[in-house]
Amino acid sequence: MSTGLQLPFGIQPVNPVPVDTWSGPYSGADVSTARALANSSIPAAIRFQSMEVRLIVASVARKFWYRDGVADSDLVEFSSSSSTSPSVTTVSWQFMETPSGLADDENTIFTLANSPSPTNSLMLFVNGVLQIQGVDFDYILSSNVVTMNKPILLNSRIVATYSYVQSGTSISWMESVTGTKNGLNTVFTISNSPSPVGSLMFFHNGVLQVQGADYTLLGNTLTLVLPPRENDNLSATYSY
Repeated sequence: MSTGLQLPFGIQPVNPVPVDTWSGPYSGADVSTARALANSSIPAAIRFQSMEVRLIVASVARKFWYRDGVADSDLVEFSSSSSTSPSVTTVSWQFMETPSGLADDENTIFTLANSPSPTNSLMLFVNGVLQIQGVDFDYILSSNVVTMNKPILLNSRIVATYSYVQSGTSISWMESVTGTKNGLNTVFTISNSPSPVGSLMFFHNGVLQVQGADYTLLGNTLTLVLPPRENDNLSATYSY
């Protein structure tokens, strides 16, 4: 016969309280701070894969979860509710494609291997600089044909990244990179670990950076060669 108090009914508190006290919210001025607080507060022994964690980042509520495991690095933003890294569950992508067409000081027509879908997924770079789509800007897109508003200079390097058909993966488009920009710090993070690692396109003030030369990637951590200044813009696009 078991000892101790046994109740054939549940206990309902007079004042409602959260059921899961380990899920937060945990607050921080940025994602790194809030996520570090959550990981330090939630014991590894009670974590489980798919466990949700609520964070408040700069007064904005965001939902994270232990997606791939229970390690600190597995706590990532829940993509279906994220405004910075929406989940694209049925899309194929083309990374760093060289369109057909001559860069010869005269030609303005370049052709992609596929028709971007949606059309605004196309990111076109000339010598590492992101071009702006639109009649009043750098180029227009019709199906898979890119028409530049002015000829491309001889020997310029043109590359394109875009989504185009159904396949079944997730992509984070133009995600804000997390970290302190003070002219000294060189370590920054993104919400997920890019897969494949070569899918990561990291931009510093709109200029595409070269992995292995301008920065290194380990998991979801980027280490830059040159520290960005306070008002610099850092963003990333990648599959995961």
